[in-house]
Amino acid sequence: MANLAWATAKQGRVSEGLQAAREAVALSKHTDVREAGGARTVSAAILLDAGDAQGAELEARRALELLAGAPPGRPRVQALLARAVAASGRPAEALAIAEQGMRGVDGVEQGEALVRLTYVELLHAAGRVEEAKEAARVAKDRLLERASKIVDPDWRRSFLVRVAEHARTVEIARDLGVQVFDDTSLG
Repeated sequence: MANLAWATAKQGRVSEGLQAAREAVALSKHTDVREAGGARTVSAAILLDAGDAQGAELEARRALELLAGAPPGRPRVQALLARAVAASGRPAEALAIAEQGMRGVDGVEQGEALVRLTYVELLHAAGRVEEAKEAARVAKDRLLERASKIVDPDWRRSFLVRVAEHARTVEIARDLGVQVFDDTSLG
């Protein structure tokens, strides 16, 4: 149900998506804490996309509580929390949260690109340009490694340019002077 909530919100039906996410939390909170944490994660992402940083922060913190025993789900939530905290005007706190997410990024099930991108953006915003450049290089390399496993060139291109955090990773890497790829190599 959380996936339906996300898909609904991405179609521009934000209130319906949030309602579906709340229903997913309600259905799973007594039986499957990890699913409830996932639903709260989706709620945080929807709220963040909708510009509600405070609501996103609250949902992300609730998700982290629920996912305390599920390390693979935490880095994505930490990235969302870091983004919400940054949007609320607390960049140093946001970077510290992003750094926590990076410590577990190698074991994430979902959201690896978001975790890495958030870290790069917050390093850059903090003026730590060389660290941001290196983190962008690693994020780009990891993204291209994942893309190389996609056989169909149209799907590979879509993976790199149509998924928002992937496209933003490529963009910020270029902005920081990291050699990415030329557009002809996408197909």
